[in-house]
Amino acid sequence: MKKWLIGLTIRALTISLAAAWAPVEPPPPVLSPPETLRAFALAEPGYRIELIASEPMVQDPVAISFDGEGRLWVVEMRGYMQDIDRSGVNDPIGRISVLEDNDGDGVMDRSTVFLDKLVLPRAIGIHPDGVLVAESKALWFAQDTDGDLIADRKTLIDPDYAKDNIEHSANGLLRAMDNWIYSAKEGHRYRHAGENWLREATEERGQWGISQDDRGRLFYNYNHSLLHTDLVPPNTLTRNPNHKPSTGLSVGVTSSNAVFPIRPNRATNRGYIPGALDENGSIKEVTSAGAPFVYRETLFPGFAGDAFVCETAGNLVKRIRLSNSGLHVAGTHAYPDREFIASKDERFRPCWITTGPDGALYVADLYRGIVQDGPHMSPYLREHSIARKMDKPIHLGRIWRVVPNEFTQPQRPSFAGMSAEELVGQLANKNGWWRDQAQLHLVERRLISTLPELREMALTHADPNARLHALWTLEGLRDPEPYRLTAALDDSLPHIRTAALRVLNSLGLPDDELLRQISQRVDATPPQEVALQMILTLGNLEVPAVGRFAAMQKLLLPWVADPLVRDAAMSSLARREPSFLQSLLTAHATDKTHPPGFAFLVESLSQGITHSRDPKAVAQLLADLDAANSDRMKATVFAGITVHRSALLRDPIPLASRPSAADDFPELAQFFAWPGHVPQPTVGAQVKPLTKSEQALFARGRQIFLSTCVACHGADGKGVKFLAPPLAGSDWVNGSSQRLARVLLHGLTGPITVSGKRYAPPEIQAVMPPLAALGNPEIAAVLTYIRRDWGNTGDPVLPPHITNLRIVSQGRTEPWTEQELAPFADDNTVPEKP
Repeated sequence: MKKWLIGLTIRALTISLAAAWAPVEPPPPVLSPPETLRAFALAEPGYRIELIASEPMVQDPVAISFDGEGRLWVVEMRGYMQDIDRSGVNDPIGRISVLEDNDGDGVMDRSTVFLDKLVLPRAIGIHPDGVLVAESKALWFAQDTDGDLIADRKTLIDPDYAKDNIEHSANGLLRAMDNWIYSAKEGHRYRHAGENWLREATEERGQWGISQDDRGRLFYNYNHSLLHTDLVPPNTLTRNPNHKPSTGLSVGVTSSNAVFPIRPNRATNRGYIPGALDENGSIKEVTSAGAPFVYRETLFPGFAGDAFVCETAGNLVKRIRLSNSGLHVAGTHAYPDREFIASKDERFRPCWITTGPDGALYVADLYRGIVQDGPHMSPYLREHSIARKMDKPIHLGRIWRVVPNEFTQPQRPSFAGMSAEELVGQLANKNGWWRDQAQLHLVERRLISTLPELREMALTHADPNARLHALWTLEGLRDPEPYRLTAALDDSLPHIRTAALRVLNSLGLPDDELLRQISQRVDATPPQEVALQMILTLGNLEVPAVGRFAAMQKLLLPWVADPLVRDAAMSSLARREPSFLQSLLTAHATDKTHPPGFAFLVESLSQGITHSRDPKAVAQLLADLDAANSDRMKATVFAGITVHRSALLRDPIPLASRPSAADDFPELAQFFAWPGHVPQPTVGAQVKPLTKSEQALFARGRQIFLSTCVACHGADGKGVKFLAPPLAGSDWVNGSSQRLARVLLHGLTGPITVSGKRYAPPEIQAVMPPLAALGNPEIAAVLTYIRRDWGNTGDPVLPPHITNLRIVSQGRTEPWTEQELAPFADDNTVPEKP
């Protein structure tokens, strides 16, 4: 205890001294909007930044969104950090305002307070008949019933929408193409159903802000990582409680988190960490990434499909070019050494991005000194902020837009006045904002008279975006005749075929008919993304196992080498793993060879069955182990069982009788109990057994390893010649967890000595790429796995350790060398949170 207190005191003193010794700059000047405008640097020639609103019209804007009448709605979090001590943080002074441009010049000249006396409002979702408002922990639906743009009805939708934590609770309220409303940070989604609102659990995504692309894929990010996406539809990859997917969710889109500010950023939470700032005092990689936005308009030629991300502490907005390749999406920095928007004004704090009916890019600027909430402020930043009086003034704010130099302001739209036929026509608009509004109004106004036109558009329109939106509009209107849409399963574009599968399933096409439709198409070897969705859809159907399993095997085998396809199969096989494994082994009993990835699928099935601890299912698994037709397949099934070795040694599974497989695998006697046999504790074990939670990390880590690391390091951990050294018995793996974790966070380059043997290019590849795009729990899982498989004896690594290490190593953008990591070679301490 004394050692811990001394360490804590020294660390606090070090932070204090770092703040004291840092050069104290004067308080950042409060620039007028014209002065701030001159402080901007815009990467693209031919474009300009314009001010459309500023204080006092708008104050402390944290989120913005246009409605179908071209009005801009602003969430004003006026209670946020009113001073360094958070005084009045719960004052009911937040509000939702509506800004209007009445003279058609694009500049807002009227503001109406729609809803006030709010405590820390954080998000809005605009509907034709009202507005979802996230306030503190609650979610409300506020309505204006008399047309004066002032709310006169407020209905509580969910008292537990968000946590009581400003920086780490739900926000966003994105109405996605699938007609569900998604939030960043917390795992639930909502849907309007008549007079009611449905709430449903979903995967937790990101931190601040959420967006979608033209396919309806969700994009989000974390303060330390620029952009992430899901490669599968929501709630499809996590249906199996006995299997956690190794890929497909929260996939990092960019390999680099580097940023290029044009001013010092010492007023950042981790500015005291060595290496976090460059020689000019500027951040080198994102520290407060948020509000990702995928641009889906035509006003900016060549920009459609690109993503924009705010870096609030860095006073900049980054542009990321996105490219699609089948299932996968990749992002590259649009500019190698600059940002789309960067500012020399320290108070420019971009925190939200949207577009409107004009196709311009709009940026909400909190415009203030402090953007870090008090409970999450490091001592360094607090002292820095006090010394420079960064907490004053408050209640400022600007909204900017980027437009081409030749831009002329179009007329405002009026979706409320459009006929049903006009709304259907807007689904073919070239701009995503207009298509989204049209779908929203058709669905929320329940314009079921459009069903025939929508069906025709979904099946025959030349524009694929129109076909896609028509399908989802039909889903939102709950088309009572889904069989009319089965022709969409043969659309020329794979992503529309996958949408058709989802829509038909959602609309209730009978399960046996949907199975028939899938089975008719499996022999044509559909493209991977269609095959993946077919596999996912099969998991929703209550149909005989024979038809389901036959279709799934045909879909799986051409793509079984892809971990995402295997994860999809495992998700769809929840509670059906024993029957499917038996049918799979029987169908391929005489095969001399199997396609790449086949063994990994068998292992995953074996692992999932063992994890279920269902004695009947496990007994069938052991019978399959005994009956397997080759030593390799026996070893594969056994490997899936032994993933749970620690749990089985701690709590053996009871069986009705002794399994015959115990003759060939004596170790089974330690894992299972049967009449007359109770396993005895292992005597003289030198390695501390994994706890239940650590065992879950181990199992999760093996799945990630098989999807991410196996190509270079081998399933047996022995390494692959010309690629990577062995992990089994490696002093790097069994030794310092700090050194090993740094390799995964930032990569490794150059020669390396492993267990006394020197490895250098060309015997191994020159650089091990970082896995920093993985989340902290995933990195901890991989490390725990490789430190405990193949006879390795290292201690497990827990997610908080990676979280803290990521913080203390922030700012590094280059791979490590062996020499640089030498100081950490003997360091197995748990990194403290700064």
